Amino acid sequence: MRVTLREMRDKRNLTQSELARRACVPQAVISNIETGDISDPRISTMIKLCEALHCDVYDLLCREDNPSRDRAG
Repeated sequence: MRVTLREMRDKRNLTQSELARRACVPQAVISNIETGDISDPRISTMIKLCEALHCDVYDLLCREDNPSRDRAG
């Protein structure tokens, strides 16, 4: 998830601080997820991040582990 979060944030030209403000989560949490210090973030945090990034939880969780996996299957 950490690589995916950073890629999605970078793709949207957001700094960690900007994403933190949009998602209403501490910037330190975003940093800790991206560095791997938090490997299992709270679902409430993930939902806030997804809303701020305009993506769904599947995109944040599954893209890194299996980018070619089809959503339907």
